[in-house]
Amino acid sequence: MFWFYEFEQSELNLTKFGDTIKANLFTPLSVRPILTEQNLFFSVSTIAIIVYIYLWFPVLNGTEVPGFDFVGGYASSAYSWWIDGGVIAPPEWTPYSWGGYPTVIDIQNSSYYLPYSLLIIANQLPVLTLFATIGFLEGILGAIGAYVFFRSFKLNHGLLPLFGACCWLFLGAAYATTPMPDLHRAFMFLPWMMVVLSGNLDFRKKFSVPMVTLFFWQLFVSIYPGSTLAFGYIAVVVISIVQFRNRPKFTDYLLPISAGALAGLLLSALKWLPALYTRGEFLFSEGNVSFFSRDLIGTFFFSGGNLDLSQPMGLREFLIPITLIPLAFMSIRAKPSQLRLMGVILVFLSITLSWKIPLVSIISSNLPGLNFSRFVLSDFRPVLLFGIVILATMGLQGLTNCQDTQKVRKIRIEAIIASSSVGLTAIFFGLNGNYDQTEVFVQSAVIVVLVLLFFLFFFSKLSVSGLICSAVLLTVFSGFIGSQSTFRYQLFDRIELEMNSYGATIEQLQEKRNDPDISLGVQPQRQDVEEPNYPIKGNAGFYSGIPFLYSYTNLRGQITYESVKFGIIDDETGFVKEFWGDSGAVVTSHDGAFVSQKNPSWTSYKKQFSLGTVTNYSPVGNLEIALRVAGPTEFSINTPFYRGWSAKICDPKSSNQDCRNLILKPGKYGQVVSEVTKAGTWTIQMEYRTPLFLESQLLACCGIAISLLFPIVRTFVRLKKRDTLL
Repeated sequence: MFWFYEFEQSELNLTKFGDTIKANLFTPLSVRPILTEQNLFFSVSTIAIIVYIYLWFPVLNGTEVPGFDFVGGYASSAYSWWIDGGVIAPPEWTPYSWGGYPTVIDIQNSSYYLPYSLLIIANQLPVLTLFATIGFLEGILGAIGAYVFFRSFKLNHGLLPLFGACCWLFLGAAYATTPMPDLHRAFMFLPWMMVVLSGNLDFRKKFSVPMVTLFFWQLFVSIYPGSTLAFGYIAVVVISIVQFRNRPKFTDYLLPISAGALAGLLLSALKWLPALYTRGEFLFSEGNVSFFSRDLIGTFFFSGGNLDLSQPMGLREFLIPITLIPLAFMSIRAKPSQLRLMGVILVFLSITLSWKIPLVSIISSNLPGLNFSRFVLSDFRPVLLFGIVILATMGLQGLTNCQDTQKVRKIRIEAIIASSSVGLTAIFFGLNGNYDQTEVFVQSAVIVVLVLLFFLFFFSKLSVSGLICSAVLLTVFSGFIGSQSTFRYQLFDRIELEMNSYGATIEQLQEKRNDPDISLGVQPQRQDVEEPNYPIKGNAGFYSGIPFLYSYTNLRGQITYESVKFGIIDDETGFVKEFWGDSGAVVTSHDGAFVSQKNPSWTSYKKQFSLGTVTNYSPVGNLEIALRVAGPTEFSINTPFYRGWSAKICDPKSSNQDCRNLILKPGKYGQVVSEVTKAGTWTIQMEYRTPLFLESQLLACCGIAISLLFPIVRTFVRLKKRDTLL
């Protein structure tokens, strides 16, 4: 978005950096200015980038990667989606676990998230390292977005946007979400969304709407759905503020944003329309299970990795550089007031809509969508923290922008009181909570240094640039300490993690994927794993192509998936598990359940009630079954029933392949059930096709059309107006 953003009328003009470097190269050292704003910018930003790379270096060199959910469903399902088809030919059926399932119902597989296409280009890198490196790049892009956002408001010093960017780059809370890529991406997209909505972009540029369309499309398909809802609520409020304060023309602000958002939403139908229809009605919804407690307040100051809480660390970490909190309290006198108002609104709304506060929670729980997400607190977390970053940046601006002697005295008192109060509060939580005491000591020392900086600025000759640079470096240091403390709980040795999770390295598993035995047309047996409640070893199948009974995949609430899962777990005899593990079982059933037996044994049941077998199997969702029945019979196939299956029953003796459609329905354990009305030998052909896929493509084409036609129509209207005036 840089290219259609207006950078002029700002103290720090990036277009002059080349001239600055050229001038410095050919200027004698004796007369060359050292502490220019450009030099300070480059020096401080270089330090911040070096520290950031150091934080991520174990990931970048391939030795460590995030664990937990990252190595579970996120990485493995994303790998199979992009390797099995990707954007060009999206895979329709995932055969690697739970008997197989429609690929679209796994909404956390990073489908259509374009940076993951690097998997195809840079296929020599280890898979987990590549995905984690994308997280590294997302952090940088988020910081650039924060920089552009603050830059667009033309603050009174060119280094203030750098302060805001460094604050966002070293949020410990963002590092806590690295095992959950869709939550981590929210920290990248939010600053850019604020840039789009800020009212400071020039939407009259030709390709502004297509760029906004691309942005919203990627946002809609790649972040956690609850975060999308949270961003939607915030977007409405921010747009209202801009409309009320700036009064922009409808055609210069609201119309292009609406067109870009609508086009992006239509493009995201490629993912969401088939997914929502195929998933169907949710079997259950837990509602909002996140909570806020006193211990979580302490995570604003220190890493909460040692806290014994029921929520995963990535869902309840609010860690920010400790310097932000006192500066945020000092933003009351800062200008521009519109930016300060945005910060206050972001903080206020995120607290009222996500924290379970008496009376307020009654209102928030009745707002559309907010009770659907299980982790509302986490959904609004980036919004809350970005609001604090805005207020902290405004606080630093107000601190350096006051020339009135009487106001300076008030600001002195406010600065000392705010810093001391934050320091004492941090020490209280640090000593009374289960936090790393070394981190408590270091962060407390940071507050002391911040107070000393205030004294030097107010009572000595520390310049404005010196104060801002010192504040940036102190923030980077505080953020580094907190982020490193958080990151160490998320990272694990890659080789050891792969061996413990999958039983082999991913490279070893990938060698099996092209094994010709897998694609011989015979349905393979589904391999068992020890624990169906946390079956991460089954995720090996996504890399090897060998199907497993279970995997750690988030299909929660889908009726067929829950029927398969709990049918296996609740059956103490192991009968149902053996049914699902069998190679192409086709057996007699009654009302969607198996014929009752005194001593159920799958081996004896199959021997007695087997009606046929799978004769031609394709892992992409095609089956051919040879069936022999003595009369009208109901039968079950150990393939899960989902919307999208179709079947034909054919007479193999007929020369013209006389076929008719066969009605399919779900069984008690989620299996496909059907019925044959006539005796004989039959061939059943089953095919899976993603429902509403054509409709989703048509909607996506409409989105592309809106995006491309908008600038053409607007140019035509302007030319017509100009001709009328002439």
